[in-house]
Amino acid sequence: MQKLQFETRSKIEKALADFPGMISRDHLARFLGLCRRTLANKDSAGQGPKNPIRIGNRVLYEKSEVINWLVSRTDQHGGE
Repeated sequence: MQKLQFETRSKIEKALADFPGMISRDHLARFLGLCRRTLANKDSAGQGPKNPIRIGNRVLYEKSEVINWLVSRTDQHGGE
């Protein structure tokens, strides 16, 4: 299980390598093929990346939190 999680984390980090340290909700939604409203709903339910930062109308996520969130979602869904 640890090896699978490490491999998953490595793949996600590689996919996000070109993203800056802070990722906007819009960019993350496009990257994941989701509506930005879906991410907003997940944030409201406490199911999105941790510690979102709001600056005016924009919401930003720390890249490390996005990676942790994606790894945890992969684990929850059995690597699907």
